[in-house]
Amino acid sequence: MKHTIVLLLCIVTITLGGCTSPKEEPPTTAHSTEPRTTEIEKQSSETTYSESTESIEQASGSKPIVLPTEPSSSTSVEPVIETSAPKPTEPSAETTSLISEENDTMPEFSSPQIPLDDSVYIGEYLDSVILEPNLEIAKREDGSFIVQISIYRLASFSDGIGELTADGILFTATDPSGNPIRGVITIEEQTAIVTFTESTWDYISNGSVYQYTKSSDTPTIWSDPS
Repeated sequence: MKHTIVLLLCIVTITLGGCTSPKEEPPTTAHSTEPRTTEIEKQSSETTYSESTESIEQASGSKPIVLPTEPSSSTSVEPVIETSAPKPTEPSAETTSLISEENDTMPEFSSPQIPLDDSVYIGEYLDSVILEPNLEIAKREDGSFIVQISIYRLASFSDGIGELTADGILFTATDPSGNPIRGVITIEEQTAIVTFTESTWDYISNGSVYQYTKSSDTPTIWSDPS
């Protein structure tokens, strides 16, 4: 009986010892992924910091400027020679006087005068009211013109003498009161325009205008005023 109790105690002791013995943890792998990830992140942050630092230095201009190295003796540098345009020289007093003397001695050429065409004036003209010949213009041997004008139911001027100018034929006649009366005749196509410029007669004022239409190149003179 005593032997059996001792045997049971030994079994219980062995059992309890097996239960309380520490369990062995599985060996960890020699290389862990956590330290590798940390190292990669550290390198990436260092690279980013280096690039941002370079960008800041370039933007602010605080990056030291590298001076170019001196050219070697084998490289030849040609000197730059500055040239300036020659200043214009002013003519001397002698040259100016010679030029003025030459200008004084040069002949002056005047434009030739174009003779006035008097053929457009010479002829017979009809009154614009009654369509009868009431204006006659003829050329005399001395170059002047005979001007005979009749105004329907008003007056007739048979002793008019005219002179051709650039403004037209300027004529002078005698009004019914025996006083001089003057005017100018101009031509527009086939129409003669008679404008009185100096009149003392009560029935014709200065600026009075009468028109006549040309009917023939041959005038019919009533009487020669000469």
